[in-house]
Amino acid sequence: MTNEVAKEYAIALFDIALEKNILDKITEELIILTEIINEDNNITKLLSHPQLSKVEKKEIVKKIFNSVNQTLLNFIYV
Repeated sequence: MTNEVAKEYAIALFDIALEKNILDKITEELIILTEIINEDNNITKLLSHPQLSKVEKKEIVKKIFNSVNQTLLNFIYV
């Protein structure tokens, strides 16, 4: 993903979180998720595996990150 595209997604998430008044919660959860992903490279490998369908990847994300805010979970799905 290019920096420009990443920036657009970041702005969209920020705007939605601000609109829903959950910016602090989303920020906290993003920090935690970033730490988890950085500590466990297997998550990235698993979600990048070409033999897994989008549906299977979505289910994996749902199971791993089941306690995050639904707005953030939907963002991760994208």
